[in-house]
Amino acid sequence: MMTLLIEKLKLQIETSIGRKIQTPKDFKHLSECIYARLHQQISPTTLKRVWGYQNDEGPARVSTLNVLARFSGYRDFEMFSIDCEENESQSAFIHGRCLFSDKIAEGKTVLLTWAPNRRCKIVSLGEGRFKVISAEFTKLQVENTFKCDIFIENEPLYIYDLVQSDNPGICYVAGLRDGICFELISE
Repeated sequence: MMTLLIEKLKLQIETSIGRKIQTPKDFKHLSECIYARLHQQISPTTLKRVWGYQNDEGPARVSTLNVLARFSGYRDFEMFSIDCEENESQSAFIHGRCLFSDKIAEGKTVLLTWAPNRRCKIVSLGEGRFKVISAEFTKLQVENTFKCDIFIENEPLYIYDLVQSDNPGICYVAGLRDGICFELISE
């Protein structure tokens, strides 16, 4: 069980810094990130042992695991373990690529995709409002309009004030399980 918890912690750390930890340069970078955030030092050599990069692996010290858990936003490794046992955290930092609707110029087109094969092109009407201009295999339909404040890659897309047929002002979520992908396109 302990090994599985450490693997989850390592994955969470890699996600939070946006890179896999696999080279000596990565371990040095992570050591610097930990020091910058927590003002606590974990040497790249210690990190290599935790990640199994060096053969002299041995069990990780609780003090090291506590620092790594604090780096991930927990009080200590015990709290991280409790959160994992509860299976689903009630909150988490989001590290996906973000696109804020107020940064999308009026008339710009965004392509949204999500599993298994959903595709939807939308055009910005300004002030966070969008109109569907094409839709494939989705409940959204051409000419629907809606509001959305932010698009986050690999997270569900929550839209509101969806105007669809005779259903004004409803809410809708796309990519509930696996999230969405987006791309600003020029047409």
